[in-house]
Amino acid sequence: MEYLNTKTNEFYNFSELKAKFDDLRVAGFTKNFTVKDWNPDFAQIMHESVPCAGKHEKVIRDGNTLKEGIYYEKWKIVEMTDEEKEQADELAEINQRDHRNSLLIDSDWSQLPDCPLTNEKVIEFREYRKYLRDLPTKNGWPYTHQIPGPPKISEV
Repeated sequence: MEYLNTKTNEFYNFSELKAKFDDLRVAGFTKNFTVKDWNPDFAQIMHESVPCAGKHEKVIRDGNTLKEGIYYEKWKIVEMTDEEKEQADELAEINQRDHRNSLLIDSDWSQLPDCPLTNEKVIEFREYRKYLRDLPTKNGWPYTHQIPGPPKISEV
């Protein structure tokens, strides 16, 4: 929980608020403690859903908003800095490449000489694996692409 001193605009989480007022030895200072009943200058800040940011955007806390006498978190979406964009792209590249690599490893067995698949299925898996290997060279990688599932196997 987060609390706001409405006079000073200072923020406190529950532990900080408890530590600040420990010397007052307030009986029953528990998680159910109603701070506003004890000190009307403090108000609990209610959690709001954090909006979803798009590519090269981030969500930041933008203070609080007062609605019908209750304080709520306020969020806004802003564009990332160039450095943050570069880091986000690198992370997306790493994550997508790791996912793609795990799919390749999971289908390695389909290319072994003693594989029990039919020739047609071996070819389907070969094409699937080629598609996976070529993904990083496609336009929009790692953001605008679909990673398909492996070919269906009815009988082995």
